[in-house]
Amino acid sequence: MFDFAAYGETIKNNLETQDDSILIQEIENFIVMMVSDGNGSSPGMINIGSLANSILFDYLKSIMYNATITSLVNQIGFGMVMVQKCFLSINAIDEKYKNIYATQSVVIIDKQSLDACFASLGNCEIQLWRNHQFTRMNTLQSVAYEKLMKGEIAESDFYNCADRGVLTSAYGVYPNIKPFIQKGKLIANDILLLTTDGIYAAMNPNDVVDLMGQGDTPQGAVKKILEATNLKGAFDNAGMICCFIMENNQ
Repeated sequence: MFDFAAYGETIKNNLETQDDSILIQEIENFIVMMVSDGNGSSPGMINIGSLANSILFDYLKSIMYNATITSLVNQIGFGMVMVQKCFLSINAIDEKYKNIYATQSVVIIDKQSLDACFASLGNCEIQLWRNHQFTRMNTLQSVAYEKLMKGEIAESDFYNCADRGVLTSAYGVYPNIKPFIQKGKLIANDILLLTTDGIYAAMNPNDVVDLMGQGDTPQGAVKKILEATNLKGAFDNAGMICCFIMENNQ
């Protein structure tokens, strides 16, 4: 058996609006975690990231009964297409909404088997900390990531690349989407991080690792990291979830 501790939070980071959103919920035998980075809103509008998370979560609730990770991997893409259709409809309502869009990353964990579904659209990251090493678990959809895959930039230069925020796919604006969806397997002592791109607006993964080590709990780690993004003067909303997976020997 396994125990899970997960915590998420967002921060405005010197901006007037907050469009990043996090979601952590348990349904049936699953833990569902989402982070979403919305863009294009104005003061008084709904949180764009929260809208993306809410639509997808409502879809997941409708298919969770008797589900398996394999069935969720096969079906979550339909829910992401639903989110896309909603955002394209918003884009078409009025000129002031035409640039509203969102990116998102999702992790669903079977609490008994530790089978997992990883899904994302855009440049929200899913990272796994295992055996003192970070591994990116999703394919990002940005110009910088394409350059990384082509060998035009090194991993060490990725987070400083000016094209990291230039997306190649997202909910809204883009007529067609091809979400990243993959099945995976987690183990005890794994730590998962789901982050919006604002986390790395003023930091790199080494900074995140150092700050994680200063937090004994997911909440402590998240608060340390978000505080650091603000102190470093980031001008981007930031949101993240940290999840500890622990073996229960009782």
